[in-house]
Amino acid sequence: MVVTVDYLVVCSGDMDLSGEMGLIELLTEMLKSALASVDDEPPVDEVLEQQITIRYTKTREDFLYICGFSVEFDSAEERMSELIDNFSESVVDCEDEGIKHLLKLNDPQLQRTL
Repeated sequence: MVVTVDYLVVCSGDMDLSGEMGLIELLTEMLKSALASVDDEPPVDEVLEQQITIRYTKTREDFLYICGFSVEFDSAEERMSELIDNFSESVVDCEDEGIKHLLKLNDPQLQRTL
């Protein structure tokens, strides 16, 4: 089962966003970690990077960045909510890497549950 969830993240100005590779790499690691918590064998990094799409970036006046991105989560339905929650929590915990704030904008799995 594949579910696409949309996020918005605020990043510090010192995070490498040239080509969004710094953010993509960080999100890939968080997705890999979240998948490892619910699945036995998470996919390789190249496959995971394709599951993350940067939609837009904007620089704020205070030199923070706002980035909108989507993640395609692919897991069994009974583990999907846990996977999405684990990913979201791991990104929130990345303050040392430059993540200041995370908003989940659209979560079809949560909508189904509610």
